[in-house]
Amino acid sequence: MAQKRFSIENIRRGLHYVKRNGWREAFFKAKERLIRDEQEQGYEDFFLREYPSKEELIRQRKESANWPFKISILVPAYETPECFLTEMLKSVDEQSFENWELCVADASQSDKVERTLKRFLGKRKEKRIRFYPLKENKGISENTNYALKMASGDYISLLDHDDCLRPDALYEVGRKILQGAYAVYTDEDKIDTKGKRHFDYHKKPDLNLDLLRSNNYICHLFTVNRQIAIDAGAFVSEYNGAQDYDFILRCIEIIGEKGGKVEHVPKVLYHWRSHSLSTAEHPESKMYAYEAGKKVLEAHLKRMGLHGKVSHGKHLGFYRIDYEEKEGEEGIFLVNPSCKPLSKGWEKEVKGYFSRPEVGAVGGKICDEKNRIQCAGYEKDENGKIQAPFRGMDRRFSGYLHRAAIQRDVEAVDMDCIIIRKELWEKLKEIFQEREKNHIETSYALCEKIRNAGYLIVYHPYAEFRRKESWTKTWRK
Repeated sequence: MAQKRFSIENIRRGLHYVKRNGWREAFFKAKERLIRDEQEQGYEDFFLREYPSKEELIRQRKESANWPFKISILVPAYETPECFLTEMLKSVDEQSFENWELCVADASQSDKVERTLKRFLGKRKEKRIRFYPLKENKGISENTNYALKMASGDYISLLDHDDCLRPDALYEVGRKILQGAYAVYTDEDKIDTKGKRHFDYHKKPDLNLDLLRSNNYICHLFTVNRQIAIDAGAFVSEYNGAQDYDFILRCIEIIGEKGGKVEHVPKVLYHWRSHSLSTAEHPESKMYAYEAGKKVLEAHLKRMGLHGKVSHGKHLGFYRIDYEEKEGEEGIFLVNPSCKPLSKGWEKEVKGYFSRPEVGAVGGKICDEKNRIQCAGYEKDENGKIQAPFRGMDRRFSGYLHRAAIQRDVEAVDMDCIIIRKELWEKLKEIFQEREKNHIETSYALCEKIRNAGYLIVYHPYAEFRRKESWTKTWRK
């Protein structure tokens, strides 16, 4: 573990972060990373426990043998090291759902990829693996578009040439397709160069539009109806480096227009390779990709008829959107007098959310007098108990995958700092009379009523408040 933390490359990455955000922010980032490394030490055991047995994979093959669709896996390749490409091919070949098609569009100058593919197949004839050598390298988007043209499946999945799938990945995706999903995404983690060590588990929520506008959390594995992919315009070279982010947003926009479903499989089915040349290992190595991501979001807002300013967050690949106010759209500000704002201009920032008709309420980040987070959104666990995921964490920490520090949709926010759409207020104000019973439960009940009416609850981390508990008790009475 120490090797991972204090390598020359990690020091270089740390200095890059200092240059962007300053020494103070870098100190808290490093401190938080050390804590997370400690917390993640049991992940390998968790991964092995979740891995499907041979018997389960046999059962899956039988169950899915007659499923009425094919999944085409698109792989744009370029001078892929033999060991990585072989592992990728093996992971596809071992899928328990067998009605797949692998479409490899190779832009390499050498014949390395083709030789590796032939060596992998040996004398075996495999019609499901399709290979096309491109005459020139036109960039990641155009190369992927060639792979899409090769595809004959009903659905397409995106796979990088040096990454791997868990053997039940397509089966689990297929189960969601059977239930009517237009698109499916899964959880993921990272693997080292040898494919032995698993780390950086990325546990994802169900579709969360504001989180997706903050960061491409969907990323891998993404599978979508092939016609939707074509209708979305496939991959656009203008956004190279963030072309998958653009593609995912375009697909979700079209699915939304059709009233279709985007489903999430809460299992680690994709393994993102981390090596010396990868973005997984060096996110700062492709700064152009983050600029492209900013342009992707600006174009997305324009297509959605929204007006807002997109800016980079403190962490690479994370963004902030400040929505412009819309005349006639107002919110009722309900802020406990014991909550002192720590940020300026927060009123104007949260007002902008109500230019979006789907937003019902917005809440900020509430901290105590010791700079510990009290609320950065509430949610229920699998037992139905209300949780405050980041409670007790230093407010200068960003939390798991930075979610305490980015805009996202939540189940509930704290009613000591909530802004409610004006037309909803008359229907909800009576619930405030119940706040002395159980503050957190009442906060959740209030937001649940808003969500049940078809609205979103948005967490806005840039509106920070410090709450004095002694004042709070008096105010609630």
